[in-house]
Amino acid sequence: MKKTHNQDTVLLAGWLFADLLLGLSMIFLIMNFRGGGISAITPTATVTPSPTPTKTPTPIPTPTSTIISSNRITPSPFPTGTLAAPGLGEAQCYNVNLTSEDVIFQERSVINQLEYQIPDQEDLKAGLVLVWAHGKNLGEGVIMAKKVGQVLQENFPESFGNDTQLKSLYFEAGDLYHVQLEVYFFTTGSWESGFESTCEYVR
Repeated sequence: MKKTHNQDTVLLAGWLFADLLLGLSMIFLIMNFRGGGISAITPTATVTPSPTPTKTPTPIPTPTSTIISSNRITPSPFPTGTLAAPGLGEAQCYNVNLTSEDVIFQERSVINQLEYQIPDQEDLKAGLVLVWAHGKNLGEGVIMAKKVGQVLQENFPESFGNDTQLKSLYFEAGDLYHVQLEVYFFTTGSWESGFESTCEYVR
């Protein structure tokens, strides 16, 4: 009977030890699970790169011109009068006196009288020449003025070329076969021969 009691005690102690070992094992497992055996996965925030910023071009300043106010003289409308053409100097007059109605003689005489009065230089240009002639009548006076103008352009082309405007005019006063050249040189050149005369027909 005593032997049986001892066996039961050992058996009970064995079960108790087994239960204790099981309990310790469970505690160990639980502690190991909570303590870091299986680490909790912390979600990492993924940084999404922002789109590449578009660089706004810096506006180029528009250059502004500074206008300096000044008192400027507003030119008057182009004058209708031929004598007031811009760029021409004051009138210079030269006389030619003819003694014969012979055309050939007149031409030679015109050249001889004008060659020491007027220039024939490229830098001395005449813009306008009014040729006044006193003939027996209007028709003869105008024809005489035209012939003198032709002699002028043909023999003094540097100063009185095709760009020079010629006007053939008749004047009823003065000596017969008297011709006067009313010359307007461009202001870019000045001329004085010393043989200038009073402009008889300038009104």
